[in-house]
Amino acid sequence: MKSYYFVLEEISNKQLCSLTLESKDLNALRLAIEEHYYFEFVIEDIPIRGFVGQVEETNLFPHKHHIYIYTHHHFEFYVNNNQVKLNGIKIYNN
Repeated sequence: MKSYYFVLEEISNKQLCSLTLESKDLNALRLAIEEHYYFEFVIEDIPIRGFVGQVEETNLFPHKHHIYIYTHHHFEFYVNNNQVKLNGIKIYNN
């Protein structure tokens, strides 16, 4: 497990990373979304979790479904005396 340290600061509408996927990586991501994988961060012993994406079932016969990846994550950290007391995440699919 890797540990990352960062300073909490207000960031609004800024791209933090980018990623180009190859075909095999895209298939692995599709499978992870279909199997309801989620990510987890632990910040000062408080976990924060969110799903990678969403599967939308459209028809029973013939079976069809759409897969969406969540592209925007809004993290909220509530701090008191320089210690995180509560956190939250809002996920947007734009």
